[in-house]
Amino acid sequence: MQKGKVSTASESGNEDDYLEWDDLERYAFGYLGMSKKQFLKSTPREFTNRLSGFVQLENQRYYQQMDMNRMLMFTIVKPHLKKELQHKTLYDLYPFPWDELEEKTSSFSEEEKKQSAASFWDKIDNQVAKKD
Repeated sequence: MQKGKVSTASESGNEDDYLEWDDLERYAFGYLGMSKKQFLKSTPREFTNRLSGFVQLENQRYYQQMDMNRMLMFTIVKPHLKKELQHKTLYDLYPFPWDELEEKTSSFSEEEKKQSAASFWDKIDNQVAKKD
């Protein structure tokens, strides 16, 4: 097993943030279900994208489950609410922190985000190509 550290400073802004090689293997083999061959053949970009997609999927599943729970709670409680609360929606009675986040819009358009990401990965690809 290889030992070493991988810097995550670019993502967190903290120069002291590192992932141990064991952490990377735990993510790859445990969460992502990658084989050792797949893990060792993947580039840092591929691995990061795969892990990011997995985290995004798990978050989406969590939010959906919590929304279903909220709907169920609301359905059960609604008939027992006082008259002054009868007009409230489930979002009023059971707000989640991410409800506000969905309402806020990003300062960047989707096209600007895509261009920024493409530019970033083009730079990385060029650096990798120069090393080969």
